[in-house]
Amino acid sequence: MNELANRIGDILIAENLVTPEVLARAIELQRQSGGQLGEILIGLGAISAQKFYRTLARQLGVPFCDLMSASPDPEALKLFSPTDAKVFRGIPLSVKGDTLEIAIEEPTDLSRLEAIRAKTGLKVAPQLAMPEDIDNAIRRYYELPSNVRDVSEALDGTSGDGTIGENGAAQFEDAPIIHMVDNLLLEAARRGASDVHIEPFPDRTRVRFRMDGVLEHWGDFPRKFHDAIVTRIKVLGGMDIAEKRLPQDGRFSKTVENRRYDLRLSTLPTMFGEKAVIRLLEQSTELLTFDRIGLSDEVLKRFRAALSLPHGLIVVAGPTGSGKSTTVAAALNELNTPSKNIVTIEDPVEYIIPGVNHTQVNIKSGLGFATAIRHILRQDPDVIMVGEVRDSETAEMAFRAALTGHLVLTTIHANDALSILIRLEEMGVNRYMALSSTVALFSQRLVRTVCPWCKYKSPPPEELVKEVRQVAGVPEDYGTGEMTLTRPCAGCPDRAYKRRTAISEIILVNEEFRRRYIASADPRSDPFLNPAKRHDGMLADGARKVLDGITTWEEVLSVFSDEANRQ
Repeated sequence: MNELANRIGDILIAENLVTPEVLARAIELQRQSGGQLGEILIGLGAISAQKFYRTLARQLGVPFCDLMSASPDPEALKLFSPTDAKVFRGIPLSVKGDTLEIAIEEPTDLSRLEAIRAKTGLKVAPQLAMPEDIDNAIRRYYELPSNVRDVSEALDGTSGDGTIGENGAAQFEDAPIIHMVDNLLLEAARRGASDVHIEPFPDRTRVRFRMDGVLEHWGDFPRKFHDAIVTRIKVLGGMDIAEKRLPQDGRFSKTVENRRYDLRLSTLPTMFGEKAVIRLLEQSTELLTFDRIGLSDEVLKRFRAALSLPHGLIVVAGPTGSGKSTTVAAALNELNTPSKNIVTIEDPVEYIIPGVNHTQVNIKSGLGFATAIRHILRQDPDVIMVGEVRDSETAEMAFRAALTGHLVLTTIHANDALSILIRLEEMGVNRYMALSSTVALFSQRLVRTVCPWCKYKSPPPEELVKEVRQVAGVPEDYGTGEMTLTRPCAGCPDRAYKRRTAISEIILVNEEFRRRYIASADPRSDPFLNPAKRHDGMLADGARKVLDGITTWEEVLSVFSDEANRQ
């Protein structure tokens, strides 16, 4: 393996995909803790997974298969059972004559290839595929969607009632209730849901998953099991199971399919019982990279320029659910080195980054944002992250910290980058103080990306293409042949979207910007101050991603309809 790693390393360096220093660090980590070189480099954020595996395929002398865009022959898929696909870690692609083309995780494993030959009676032509893509393809082609009726039938004949013992703990006579909640969380994690909604109605309990920002109906349970389900959730979250008249919050951690999740629980009394919402946050620093967020190259270049400054305030804006916390966490992950003391104050702590000191707000104990900043300044910090600016006191403390030689990152609810300054003034923050310490104003939204299996090449109406290019501010030949339409595939009925990406804008605050902002009677009408006026705003960023085939114009307009009306 080491010999193979070294050969791959030589190729990566020769093609300028990694630097010799990064490769040396990765090999040292491999020597210390084991693991695959590719996984380590990808985990460090040094190279994307696809670039690494494409390079590995060339090194091994086999084709690379991008399963996200491949279309396996249904007849070839029938050659494997679900168990075969999991054991062989492969997806049959097509049969040509007496040869089976297969996307596989280990194309050089001769014993595995021989087992496939014996199973199918065909010669085997392997192609290298990424492990994550194989997992997704196995779920798509070989695992039936969970059927809520199967669980309901398993529960039939049981009382489903959770009773409270003398010690206050819930005693369940019916293991299916526990099994059902565990399966619910497993299915939510597998599907990539961010939230699970469990809602009581007179005749049923409705379960919905929030997928890529949109709530989708997953299934219904008989109403008689609702109280037991909520009680089980309360037990997991360390909540008071006897209290049903007041809202409650709780949290716990759980490992699902070798991934660690932090789950936040919330209950709310409604007319027909307690509604429960479970938020799933994956605790993995691999997710906290700018590449995964999807920032455009120019925005990322400017953001990194701001992060390289020794002091100043960087403000990230957007509505709830726009990915502000993830972007700030990715920035902290990039700043995180042994030479920096990074301290955060959050409510609640969402992402735990090794090497960063996370502090949780505790209002009952008198530890609010402003108080915490005062104490953090005595901890010799280099970088401070304030979870959210909610009032003028917190804002002024953050500005003072930035003025005294610290790099400060924070978030705020504002519509766009320019609105951050307006929002701060509404809070009562002095305009001159805000401008003197701020170095970057950043705003973003999240839009759904087209499912690779659902996109198809069909020329969109020329009027639509012209409109999108005009908003994007690009030449007439930009995006020719890339803009796609969608139709739902079997894996995502009525959706045609999978995952989300960021649409963003950034203003680097310099002396010229400060001078013109103070002098301007209407900053929004000034192209120098307002990114939207120079095709540099979020809507223009979204239009370019439409032309690149990443998302659709309908999706962008659904998120930015107000910005579209202003153009």
